[in-house]
Amino acid sequence: MVLHGIALKGVASGTLKQQIFLAFAGCQKLTDWLMIYLVAEDRLSFPLPVLAYYGTGRGVFENPMRRRNFKKMFPRLDGYDECLASKVDFRSFFQWFHYMENLENRKIVEFKDFDYQLPVLAAVREAMEGVLPGLRNPRTALAPLRFLMDYDSPRGTIEQRIEQLSDGYRISSPW
Repeated sequence: MVLHGIALKGVASGTLKQQIFLAFAGCQKLTDWLMIYLVAEDRLSFPLPVLAYYGTGRGVFENPMRRRNFKKMFPRLDGYDECLASKVDFRSFFQWFHYMENLENRKIVEFKDFDYQLPVLAAVREAMEGVLPGLRNPRTALAPLRFLMDYDSPRGTIEQRIEQLSDGYRISSPW
């Protein structure tokens, strides 16, 4: 059987395997089509649906140790890369979050407003706090490079590194 130019060997029509395979194969084709359409129509501001697969492999991720080779550009459609895989690309999320925090800090200095927050970063922070109860104030820190959140315990606020969170928190996390 051949669908969208991709040979499906040993997969019966309409099976779950076929649906999963098409979902994975279709992501790149969808991204390519969207880029062509949006650039041709000059429509770079548009809503995007959220797609995610939360498998048990999400609890294991690579935390960046250095800022070496960090990306400087983050196209919106990059969010769909590996969105249906059960693994986590925490490094990409970390790079984006760190970049946006630096941009936010530059805007704070420019506007001389210490309460300023980038709207997109504020939305991500709010989403993280909503999904991870008891944790707040997501942020990156240097020396050593790490991602932190504050945990409100009966003994006070405790600064938590992402690696210190339980598997349950890491699996349900929005990155």
